[in-house]
Amino acid sequence: MGMLKTRPTGTGVDATYWMIGNINEDFWSGGAQLTLYGFKDEQAAQQKMRPLDVLSETFLGSDYEPDRSRADWYAILVTKPDWSGAEIV
Repeated sequence: MGMLKTRPTGTGVDATYWMIGNINEDFWSGGAQLTLYGFKDEQAAQQKMRPLDVLSETFLGSDYEPDRSRADWYAILVTKPDWSGAEIV
């Protein structure tokens, strides 16, 4: 599972496939930080190639609910301005 959205990277090659690689939840203060890996395409991710970019997204306050699934997080991400137009695959 991942998202399709073309975004520029620092390598000069656009990443088109993004996947959540890590979800770090802080139950005490009420927040989550997602680590997203960007790849040239889905095939590169499946072949365990090195990501072209790594991004973090933080969710606090009303944006956070504990114990969400990865599928839930993808559905939330595509509603955010930076991920507008992304397709969940």
